[in-house]
Amino acid sequence: MVDSDLVSELDATSLRIGGIAKLPSDVAGAYVQRLAKAYVADPSSLRWWESLKVHAEHVTYGDTDGLSQLAKLVGSRNDAMLVVTDDEEPPWPVYSGDVQKIITMLRESRFFEYILAAQDISWVVFDTHMNELVSAKLDL
Repeated sequence: MVDSDLVSELDATSLRIGGIAKLPSDVAGAYVQRLAKAYVADPSSLRWWESLKVHAEHVTYGDTDGLSQLAKLVGSRNDAMLVVTDDEEPPWPVYSGDVQKIITMLRESRFFEYILAAQDISWVVFDTHMNELVSAKLDL
């Protein structure tokens, strides 16, 4: 389970920024299950990016600004879901909102592992503890 202090921090930051909503736990759980079904070979794996069943691109950002790299990856996409994993077992909180506002929220928070994905699950980006972005998309 994700650290409650981190979740409280994200709740407060999302309210301050506006336009970002935390999903009810049942809706969040259903979204996470859909995401796993679409992308993950072994959903019991804690680090999903190590168990993807689709081709993925890897961008190592090292000590540079990973959020700037993330902004480049997502480009002009609008709405997204932020799944807060923080290298912990589910349940994971999920936030929904404008991609740029979510990136602002991430920038104003402490580092944690997360999944940023399309609401329709057509693309996904994992930020890993190895300072690497792993991105994939479904062939629709």
